[in-house]
Amino acid sequence: MVETEDADILEIAVRLLLERRDGEAEAELLRFTPDDPVPPPVIHSVTATDRPSHAPRPPTSPSILAPVLKRDKWRCRYCQRKLVAAGVIELIGSLCPEQFPFPPGHHMPVDRTHPAALRVYPSVDHVHAGSLGGDWHDQNNLVAACTPCNELKSDTLGWGATPISEGDEWKGLTEYYRSLTERASSVRPYHVRWMEALGV
Repeated sequence: MVETEDADILEIAVRLLLERRDGEAEAELLRFTPDDPVPPPVIHSVTATDRPSHAPRPPTSPSILAPVLKRDKWRCRYCQRKLVAAGVIELIGSLCPEQFPFPPGHHMPVDRTHPAALRVYPSVDHVHAGSLGGDWHDQNNLVAACTPCNELKSDTLGWGATPISEGDEWKGLTEYYRSLTERASSVRPYHVRWMEALGV
């Protein structure tokens, strides 16, 4: 595993922000490297040729996504990258918009979003893509995934999820979520729904 990941830098910055040491937090956010510190997984993926008819993707909600992220210890099940709660990423961006740009809405246009935010943003992926007949709702078919792996995988075949590390205590910085919303004076319904789903 990588010694210092993007998420580790974000944790230091969050702690500094909560201590009102904004200048030091901003300096910490300048430590990110342009290159991804986590190498992509070695996967022999195959493009599917058989595309069975399937039901459209159902809407997702924090109540569906949060249990998967918690179960997987907030790590991408493909490359083992540490993930950070989306709301925490948004709040860091609102407190340090110049050093860590993150546009509202979570659409993450590449030209206006910090590369580290893109890398640690959590997704829940279907190991067997729903578009290829995989079960949209089966918890065994849902895994935590980082944006780079999710985009690389798309709906190809051959990707298997790595086992969950039982001794891992990474929590996606959710332990700072409530304090950070108070620090940013941003208790929007989005954050309330996520905090309730995460039990924070």
